[in-house]
Amino acid sequence: MSHLMKILCLLPVLLCCSVGAQVSHLSLNQRQFELGGNPKLRLNLVADTRDLSRLEFLLRQGEAQEKLMVQPLGRFMLQLFGVEDVTSAAAQLVVRQYRGDSWHEIASLALFDAPGAGRSPGGAAIGEACRLEVNVGDTLWRIASRYTGPWHTHVYGAMLAIYEANRQAFVGQKIDALRRDASLICPGKDSLASQGDAAGARLRFEALQAGS
Repeated sequence: MSHLMKILCLLPVLLCCSVGAQVSHLSLNQRQFELGGNPKLRLNLVADTRDLSRLEFLLRQGEAQEKLMVQPLGRFMLQLFGVEDVTSAAAQLVVRQYRGDSWHEIASLALFDAPGAGRSPGGAAIGEACRLEVNVGDTLWRIASRYTGPWHTHVYGAMLAIYEANRQAFVGQKIDALRRDASLICPGKDSLASQGDAAGARLRFEALQAGS
């Protein structure tokens, strides 16, 4: 067999092995709807390619499934939305990947679960790959307010948890000096749970402000 024929014979194998995104992290960034409404979600996604054609996002309620529409929001975040009302508190976001010649489920995320509600395909808790949405002109208060619902906490607890996870994003590590170009990672569930009630968290926040 000639050298050219060997290359041609190997080409389908090489193509087969090269396609498909390697997904290293998935987590729910923000649930933007309540039970009874249409699904609207922001998803953290870290993969070795930005080609989404071999990924599929489904809203599963019991035996029923709806394929969600996808809009990239940045390198590590997707906007997902659908048109069917979500009526089950046990609803899940299911992520599937096309490998070989079939679809494979790689993750399922509970939509009405604990803060941040998300696990990576490998089972690791949300961490540095999970990024918060930060818009131009956002203050720490505004960012924290955006997540109090999904995280089931109060704004002072959210601010403290964000600060603890991102001290390097604050000028001189001062809680009232968030950098304008800050990239913020998601706080962990333990940090959110440790903030206590709103009154106590507010006192700790004000103490940090006074010490700035």
